[in-house]
Amino acid sequence: VVSFVHNNKAYVGLAYNYHFPGNESFYDMYELNLETNNWKQLASFPYKFKNSWGIGSASTTNNSYIIYRNPLTSFTTMVWKFNPLEIIYK
Repeated sequence: VVSFVHNNKAYVGLAYNYHFPGNESFYDMYELNLETNNWKQLASFPYKFKNSWGIGSASTTNNSYIIYRNPLTSFTTMVWKFNPLEIIYK
């Protein structure tokens, strides 16, 4: 699961369920308005990761990032800049 706060809104999503006999990835993202306490579902994350062992997030004053390090492909690292105004992952 990733979570971060940006412009007085909290974001959470990208869960991974470890269960037998299989595992399940979730690509949904949600926004919580901290002033109104209202939740809103956002566009799904476009990259279909195989597991979430290496997924995380980081934020600065102006930007938020989703970071994925894939342990199955020689630890390839990918970074997406999250833009909550346009819901674009680059």
